[in-house]
Amino acid sequence: MKRNQNLIIFFLCLCVVGFFANFAQNDYGMAIVPYAMLIIGVLMLELLRHTIIEYKKLGYSLYIMIFFPVLSMFIYVYDKGDTYFIVSSIALFVGYLHNLIIVPLVIYFKERKTRTPKVNFRNYFELIFLCLVPVAVYLKFNHLFGGGVLMGASMLIVIPYLLNIIIKFKEFLHNKSGLYAFQIFVFLYISFSVLGTVFKMQHWPGATLIAVITLSILLISILILIYQKLVNKEKSNLFESMQPITKIVFGTFCVIGVWLSLKFVDLAPAVYSDEDPTAMQWFKANANDFTKEGKEFQRKYDVYKQNLNKFGIERNAEFRK
Repeated sequence: MKRNQNLIIFFLCLCVVGFFANFAQNDYGMAIVPYAMLIIGVLMLELLRHTIIEYKKLGYSLYIMIFFPVLSMFIYVYDKGDTYFIVSSIALFVGYLHNLIIVPLVIYFKERKTRTPKVNFRNYFELIFLCLVPVAVYLKFNHLFGGGVLMGASMLIVIPYLLNIIIKFKEFLHNKSGLYAFQIFVFLYISFSVLGTVFKMQHWPGATLIAVITLSILLISILILIYQKLVNKEKSNLFESMQPITKIVFGTFCVIGVWLSLKFVDLAPAVYSDEDPTAMQWFKANANDFTKEGKEFQRKYDVYKQNLNKFGIERNAEFRK
């Protein structure tokens, strides 16, 4: 399990390399990101299997989530029409239905009469919903079917984190310990970070407001951390009883939070590819079907794209002469 965690950190670092390569207008560097995210999704799936390691056969059956999408990709090579669309739909539905409903129900009915359950369902669902994020990013980057659906479904991570927040809040009321206060803000920060990521990638209105709330939560958690370590001289691990993946995800979103903070004060560069004009990409990034402004950006993007294509055709015709 430790090896998987180290591999996840390694591929997250590759994502950072890809983003910084894109700052230098290098599309090949940015191409690293979706594939690194897909591998992270698979590694999270392996961590998920370890939460039900006592049920070996059931654990390996989790990989049904990968088998069906891979099958649909082979069909895509030969058929890019209705067959691919249907198989992809079935793949996403069957794979995640199996992992989100069938596996937990089987374990529940197997353990419901035991006093010492072998599976922590909060940890299970934390991983399964976190796993949705990198897989959805891969699909969105490659404009494949299901990216938006999985990205939206990843917001369900709020459910297990909300349960953790309630438990930690009760412990905080009982012990008045800053450790529990810090952990509450860790769960809050990851939840809002995932929500903000989904809203931004789906081009939904409200992403900026969520980003502001998220950065405020991060600031409070950092202040609690400093107070506990420097003032209260807290020697215990503030991430005590939390999954290792929670620490990794928290650290990842902390890096993103710092980058967003720098971006708000114009100290961090915007991420734009050199494939299309920057203005055209800006219109696309801010377009949506909900607000009047978002619809206007979409219209301008469509006009920009149409004119760019027309310009390319005219230039090619001139070269042929």
